[in-house]
Amino acid sequence: MPHPHNHAQDTYESLRRLLAQIDVAPASLKVDWCTEDAEPTILVGALTIMDTLRLTRAIRVAVEHRQRGADLSADRPHRPMAGETVLDTAADEMGEVVGYVLRPLAPGDPWTADPDHIRPPDRDRLIRARLDRLDRDQRSNPSNPLVLVPSPPADRT
Repeated sequence: MPHPHNHAQDTYESLRRLLAQIDVAPASLKVDWCTEDAEPTILVGALTIMDTLRLTRAIRVAVEHRQRGADLSADRPHRPMAGETVLDTAADEMGEVVGYVLRPLAPGDPWTADPDHIRPPDRDRLIRARLDRLDRDQRSNPSNPLVLVPSPPADRT
């Protein structure tokens, strides 16, 4: 069984991506690691009326698709949020979304990608790219120490 903190983080990332795909932007979206429950809680901030209407419409469409046995994920390309790391399948390159372009994780020039070829990268490739970037940053600026972020609290059960 997956660790509850990994499950919460994966669920958070999935929810964030799904909300972005339907243009819903809650005031905040975060994981509460200090919950009394056995699992962390995902907190969704206030939604505007338009966000609520988009979310309601998307849920209604999803229910209709499920009732017909259709694959909902095939309907729309991945629509990433600013700052998200994505994979451009046409170029087989990963980049960070900045406006309407992708900024490469490795040194190089930003490029414009076809939205139909944008996908979330698999976890291993994303971790490898982020570690490569940290390593490059450390070598280029050795006086800047690596800051480690603490892990979520251990499971209390």
